[in-house]
Amino acid sequence: MKSQTPAVSSKNPVKEPAIMPGAEPFFFPAGDTGCLLVHGFNGSPDGVRQMGEYLAGAGITTLGVRLHGHGTDIADMDRCSCRDWVASAETGLQELRRHCRTTFVAGISMGGVISLRLARLHPDKITGVIAMCTPYDLPLWMKILVPPLKYMIRRIALNRPSTKDLSVVEINYRQASLPSAHQLIKLVDEVRHELPLVTCPVLLIASRLDSTVGVKNGPRILAALGSADKELFWVGRSDHMITLDYDKEPVFQRAADFIREKA
Repeated sequence: MKSQTPAVSSKNPVKEPAIMPGAEPFFFPAGDTGCLLVHGFNGSPDGVRQMGEYLAGAGITTLGVRLHGHGTDIADMDRCSCRDWVASAETGLQELRRHCRTTFVAGISMGGVISLRLARLHPDKITGVIAMCTPYDLPLWMKILVPPLKYMIRRIALNRPSTKDLSVVEINYRQASLPSAHQLIKLVDEVRHELPLVTCPVLLIASRLDSTVGVKNGPRILAALGSADKELFWVGRSDHMITLDYDKEPVFQRAADFIREKA
């Protein structure tokens, strides 16, 4: 299916560098039910593009938003706040609602955190949330070290793959911005306290082999959610990026079933 670039890609208030090849936002029109797809920290829409194609093939319109500061140049991340990322997702939701009567939000990692934030902010616009490999909290060492280190070390290298399938090539930054990592810490802390206010149906998907977000995070989110309709679906052959790894097919199928059930 040929991707269309949604208008959301040109609405950021700050002029950005050129988008990395393959990191463009996407739009796959398919029906009156739609799903906004939100990528993770340091990633790009490419991380959820295959999921978008699958859902569209199942009759669900999908829009993959590119979060502010992502998919361009790592220097752009230094200037971002978590508010910018949430605003990017909100703009994507607004765009999707121009085409669909019923809307869901699905996100991976930080994208799952943002999806839960949108459900709290816009309960009248979101029918359900799919949060994949989403952190309930971040490691204590990170929360202690990142805030002071960001003034001395702006970047750190990222060398570890986030999939068990080593043939996967991710379109993302090869470094992490520590100022942006501090913003990620703030976002996760804020949304953790908002979880009891999320009342729409929620599907959590987690991997037992996730080396980035540990296995305790999914159950802790499940317990904290205010929703009476919530589920935790486990996969067991993938690392963190389950939308690109060995379990992507069952992940996509369960997500499609959830959307059809709740729509």
